[in-house]
Amino acid sequence: RAAAENMAYTLYRTAHSTFVKETEDFTVMLMDPAGLTVAVPMDLGATWYPGIDYGRAIALVEGGYKPGDIAMTNDPYSGFLATHAPDLHCWKPIFHEGELVAFAGGHIHNTDMGGAVPASLSRSLTEIHQEGIRFPPMKLYDEGVLDERLLSIMMLNVRKPAQNLGDLQALVGALNTGERKVHGMLQKFGIDTFRRGLGGL
Repeated sequence: RAAAENMAYTLYRTAHSTFVKETEDFTVMLMDPAGLTVAVPMDLGATWYPGIDYGRAIALVEGGYKPGDIAMTNDPYSGFLATHAPDLHCWKPIFHEGELVAFAGGHIHNTDMGGAVPASLSRSLTEIHQEGIRFPPMKLYDEGVLDERLLSIMMLNVRKPAQNLGDLQALVGALNTGERKVHGMLQKFGIDTFRRGLGGL
């Protein structure tokens, strides 16, 4: 939980939008290698995510996972993570001596994802296509290299690209914080104790 709290503070303090900084419409978590959430913060963000399963979305990313990868989706129908298109979920695999041992993950509510109305939210919308651009599970970072084309497609389709980019960078920072904290736990407790701990949680 302490690691998840650190992730939350990283996101909260470095995000740009009102949705994240004031309404705290975000969450972060640590997951086991199968994508089951094992730790979430209790003081910041949406705290109802214990037990959420990222496994279906994780499996939809092509090519497997390598150190430095970060995947994303905002499509509610691809892995059933997002509740609507403005919710962007990201996850990062964490490796120890070449073995996938955990994931760091989280979501932010974007200020806008394009679509029929500003903020992509309206009671008048009748189908998901009106909520803006959707991304199926795919890699945003491939071995630490940002997919600039993917990012440019997102920025072209939203009304507040600077806020989207700032919040996305804050979420990436939170995932990196989670990875760093997991490595600290592995160094302190060892891989066997860490695995047993995830299983217990």
